[in-house]
Amino acid sequence: MKKLCFFIICLLLLSGCSAVVNNEVSKDGSVSENVNISENTQNLYTEDESVDSYVQSLIDVYIDTIRPYNYEYSKEINDNIATVKFNKKYNNICSYFNNSLYVNHFMNEVSCNETEDFYEINAKSSYFVCGDDCLEKPELDNVVLSFKFDQKVLSSNADMIEGNTYTWNFNENKENILSLKIEKTKKSFVEEIKEKQNSNVGILFVLGLCVVIILFILILLNKYRKNKIDYS
Repeated sequence: MKKLCFFIICLLLLSGCSAVVNNEVSKDGSVSENVNISENTQNLYTEDESVDSYVQSLIDVYIDTIRPYNYEYSKEINDNIATVKFNKKYNNICSYFNNSLYVNHFMNEVSCNETEDFYEINAKSSYFVCGDDCLEKPELDNVVLSFKFDQKVLSSNADMIEGNTYTWNFNENKENILSLKIEKTKKSFVEEIKEKQNSNVGILFVLGLCVVIILFILILLNKYRKNKIDYS
């Protein structure tokens, strides 16, 4: 299923395409994934139809396969480059690495450990390894994976760091390993107070409900006893 879904945008290629995956990690820990798959329009066999129509027809063929993964998509044709963009949000970075269709397509070993203080991710890709017995070359020539963090990065083996953006380049010319450790966003004092207040309100509500139920039962028992005495 994943192979089929990913194949839709690689149908854009005749010679190979590239993928750029830009992710933004918000203060609350959620991840916004933005995947751009591009190909030079000169490599597309469009016959008499426009490039835009050709790309859309490819998407339409596999749209029912894409939908279950809840990706939003759009297409863009600029400067002889055809690009298909996919977007999705995740609750946290572990959810992203474990569930992203695109990351899991070219990474075969992924682990994400979560503690109270940090997330630690280790991943390895053998996607670009093609030995002597390889019958089918990878659909992608290279993959760029980047993260823009609002959190503190404790350690990483990123190929490039610009400000709070960390980038890894994956291709056949290197050992493709990702190592990343980021600090978990700590809740502010005000947020913690609000959570405690909400928790206390919930506890008080449950206790109050229990008191009402007990009083109701006592009233019924009292009426039952009174009626029993009256009839005796």
